[in-house]
This record gives sequence, C-alpha cells and structure tokens, in this order.
Amino acid sequence: MLCEKTLIMAAGTGYLVKLCPPAAESDAAYTVKASRVSLVAGSECYVQFVSYDGSGTAPIAPAAIFATTNNEKPAVHLAAGQPFNRGTLGQTNNPYTHLRVWAVAAGELLVDAE
Repeated sequence: MLCEKTLIMAAGTGYLVKLCPPAAESDAAYTVKASRVSLVAGSECYVQFVSYDGSGTAPIAPAAIFATTNNEKPAVHLAAGQPFNRGTLGQTNNPYTHLRVWAVAAGELLVDAE
C-alpha cells in the first residue's frame, strides 16, 4: 500500500490531495505515482485524478473541477457512502500524483492508493 488518507471536508471547499507515503509529505520535490486509487465518500463530492510534475492547485469553485488539461481526467461525482476505484495494480499508463476534490457537503473522503 502506498498511502491511506482521510480528508476532512468542509462544504463548498476545494482540496488538493497529494498521493505519497506519509514519510514524504514534507518533501515537496518527492513525487509518487499511484496506479490504483480507491475512494469512499462520506459526503457528496467531486474528485478529479491528476498527475503533476510539480504542484497543482485546489479547485476554487465547483466549475473548476471540470476544467481538464492533457494530464487530467474528468471529475467523478461521488454520493455520500459511495465507493469508487480507478486503475488496476501494476498499471503504468495512468499514474496519478494528486486528487483535486470539491466538497459539496461536509464529511470525509477515505483515500487508499497503491
């Protein structure tokens, strides 16, 4: 397992979640790419899987989560209690370094990346 995280979300707020081992959180230059990401939404939110060479930005408005570039995937809408899986273990063509999240409602987002 690469990392497990729990994002505590406030309603109407955007987040940028870095996928990396906890020991590397303080090292801004350290980049880990996850091939498989599993999510469980505790509240309604939108999640975009992205890969950045450097640092990205959290969405500042709901519409920002739908803006994509060539290194980003369209956002996924998750309802409260909904699980979601992206990728397969060992897959190398779609690695992710970050999640961009827009919280519609307050709650938690559980993240498990490999």
